Amino acid sequence: QATLQQILSTMTDADVAAVFDYLSGPLQVANPTGSNQFMYYSVECNESASFQAYERTIETALELEIPELGLNTVASLGQIFAVCEIWPGGHAPGYANLPVTSEIPTLIFAGTYDMQTPLSWNKQAFVSLPNSGLIIAPMSGHGVLTYHQACATQIADDFMNDPGYLPDDSCVADYYPQWALPDAS
Repeated sequence: QATLQQILSTMTDADVAAVFDYLSGPLQVANPTGSNQFMYYSVECNESASFQAYERTIETALELEIPELGLNTVASLGQIFAVCEIWPGGHAPGYANLPVTSEIPTLIFAGTYDMQTPLSWNKQAFVSLPNSGLIIAPMSGHGVLTYHQACATQIADDFMNDPGYLPDDSCVADYYPQWALPDAS
């Protein structure tokens, strides 16, 4: 908090206005494939892959309602694990993998087909963050905003406007698949 206040004290009124203008616009979706690869692998290998196992990624994919939808992601994550085997970035200390606890209101978006941040991790965060809300987005991978932009943006905006209450998430129901089976004849 002190560091943030120190940074804020150096900002001009125009700087603060620019930040608020940016934040009042539509939420921006991060695109890791468009980021600098050196930075991406330095962070991914140090802070993420070092606490995961490729075998568990495969198990997670096989537990999906439609496992075949996770196969492409499993293959691409395999490439990340392979790069991290030889990446010179080191590994984060073990305490970096401990569950985060906080009283700050937190909104957790979870995609049922997220192979990078499995649903089980989101549920664990929900338990360790007592003032959190968990929104499970069906048929979504990593980055729920990418798959359900209008719905997720509305939920996020509502939460930001009133973080003390879980926003209406009924729009996610529109994304559950409606299966059409062939006629029995």
